[in-house]
Amino acid sequence: MLEIKEVIKRVSARVPEIEIEKLLEESIQLTLKGDPFFQEKFEIGDRFLRCDYDLPEKTLSQIYLCSVGGPVTVSGEETLETSSKLYKPDGELEDESYCYYLIKEKEARKVLFISRDATGKGKIEDVDDTIPLLIKTGDRWETKEIYRSGKLLRECSHIEEIDGPYRVKIGDKEEKCLRWLCVSKPEEKKKDLAEVYISVGSGLGLLFKRYNGPGWYNLDTLKNSPKIEFGPDSYYLWYYSIPIRDFERNGLIRC
Repeated sequence: MLEIKEVIKRVSARVPEIEIEKLLEESIQLTLKGDPFFQEKFEIGDRFLRCDYDLPEKTLSQIYLCSVGGPVTVSGEETLETSSKLYKPDGELEDESYCYYLIKEKEARKVLFISRDATGKGKIEDVDDTIPLLIKTGDRWETKEIYRSGKLLRECSHIEEIDGPYRVKIGDKEEKCLRWLCVSKPEEKKKDLAEVYISVGSGLGLLFKRYNGPGWYNLDTLKNSPKIEFGPDSYYLWYYSIPIRDFERNGLIRC
């Protein structure tokens, strides 16, 4: 097995070529096989890299080594454990996190989140966040994520929409996808937007695009980035996140 530093050396330093084309509208219902925002598969033993490329340079900024384990009992219920170890492009470990999902037939519920930085300092948070596992074009709903550790509380509210299909090509890989759009509700002081493209064939996240809106510190550096208008606000592309599922065999991204 390749060491993580050797794997990172073989990952493309620049974002691969990406093409996205909206296809004719079609009614599609899709069963998700994992959390498309973090791109894992809800299957013990799943293991992959997730690579982030920041704008405006479109260069590799961080790499996550992700895996799924368990089952782990949390508050008396059996959950799946997803692990993410965050590395800098030089291969140094920056932090790690563990999220615990309670999997039901039609939804996955996050119940616990554990994070720890490179010094060992960490935090354990109870989570209330539900992800539907059955989606279809035209779906629209609202969500609220809550993370709580004693008196410490962080929460955010979003509007969620599903549309498509789209043709998405990353490097030499092409898939038919649905798009999951997630945007901050108007009352949020710090607004963001995410486009998540989910493979119709596999039910897994293929591409994550994160945009920053009002309230973010780095908007001035993103003014020339692609943008999306939603309601009265403009959102500017901050980074791409791309999974690599064959890294242990190839140790590289094919692009």
